[in-house]
Amino acid sequence: MATVLETRDLKKHYQMGGSTVRALDGVSITVEQGSSSACWGPPDPGKSTLLNLIAGLDRPSEGRCASSTRTSRRCPAPS
Repeated sequence: MATVLETRDLKKHYQMGGSTVRALDGVSITVEQGSSSACWGPPDPGKSTLLNLIAGLDRPSEGRCASSTRTSRRCPAPS
């Protein structure tokens, strides 16, 4: 099956005051065409941050995000 979404070692770190918030720290996922996925967990910044990176609303600190439905510098098509 074709890959429609892929992240590799996705990281997003924020500076808040004098400390670093590690919202995402090395997330790798692959979503195949026709599959279903969910994102859930305790209240913390990771879920919304992951969705913002996938949607291209924010840029990762490190890593890459690729989507077959979104082609931009932020989230290029999978290779």
